[in-house]
Amino acid sequence: MGIEKTRHGIRNFRGRSRFHSQSDLARTLKIKPQNVSGWESGDGFPSFKASAKLFELGITVEELFGVEYNKMHNLAKEPPPQAAGNEKMEERIRKLEERLLELEELKGKKEPPAVARTG
Repeated sequence: MGIEKTRHGIRNFRGRSRFHSQSDLARTLKIKPQNVSGWESGDGFPSFKASAKLFELGITVEELFGVEYNKMHNLAKEPPPQAAGNEKMEERIRKLEERLLELEELKGKKEPPAVARTG
C-alpha cells in the first residue's frame, strides 16, 4: 500500500470517471482542490471519510490503496511479521519474569532481617 500507487490510482480514477479535473472531484467530495492535488502528488492519503466517498463514486480498492482486495483481505488475517529484535526482547522479559517469581518465593519463605536504625 504505497503512496505511489495511491497517487496514480486516484489520477487513473479521475481519467476514467466524470471527474476530469481535481476541482471536479474536490467539489463532489466537498473538500478543497488542494487535498486532491496533495493525494496525486504524493503528499498524503485521503481521510477515512474521503475514502468512503471515493468508494461510493466507484474507485476500486486497488486504485485507492494500490493492492488487490483479496491480497488486502489476506494481509489483514496474517499476524504481523516479527521485528528483528523482538526475539531477544521476549527472552529478556521471560528471564525477568522468572527472576521476579524467584524473588517472590524467597520473600514468602523468610522475612528479611530488620534494619536497625541509629538515631
